[in-house]
Amino acid sequence: MSQYEQDAPSAAMTAPSTPPCAQAPEDRTRDLRKNIELNVGKACNNRCVFCLDGLPKQEDRSYMPLPAMKAEISRWYESGHRSLGFLGGEPTTCPWLPEAISHARDIGFTRITIATNATKLRLEHYLERLLTAGLTRVTVSMHGHTGPLEDKLTRVPGNFEKKVAALRLVGEGAGRRAPGGQRLGEHRRERLELQTPAPDAALLLRRHRPRRRARQLHPR
Repeated sequence: MSQYEQDAPSAAMTAPSTPPCAQAPEDRTRDLRKNIELNVGKACNNRCVFCLDGLPKQEDRSYMPLPAMKAEISRWYESGHRSLGFLGGEPTTCPWLPEAISHARDIGFTRITIATNATKLRLEHYLERLLTAGLTRVTVSMHGHTGPLEDKLTRVPGNFEKKVAALRLVGEGAGRRAPGGQRLGEHRRERLELQTPAPDAALLLRRHRPRRRARQLHPR
């Protein structure tokens, strides 16, 4: 599994959670905490046509073991990192993600994020479990401004409604990032109106260039 070291991006308002072990910086314009991103595995509950990983093979449907995950988190903390992000695949499919988040909080990480398709966050008990463990920021990917488009791109029926329900549950304090697909540019106003953001939520629109299966489905 690979980790990518970088400066943390600009901070978004944080979700309610157990108070961190150390104080976060007061400057909200740029987060100077050293950031590390941990890839928990390639397994995912979506089948996006544009995924750079393609469809995971059976041998890819596994996760970094919890002891190894804790060891990596501790190692990066000892080297001065205080911001941690969990990536995938889809990190919420990892059974021990809450335990890994709790470990990061307990040793002193002050910013703990996940990059997620959010479909599992519509489950209130699961979202509460992550927040209680110490999650402070959520980055949500949505790829279409309508249900049919989102469901076609992710190839999961009902995905759009699941994500909208998750955004409503995440509610106040959770940072949101909504990368826009190739067809989203002319619909930015509708896309923005779709959101149910908290006052300090972040919204980022991106364009994707079709690759692999997506290029076959949407040739130029």
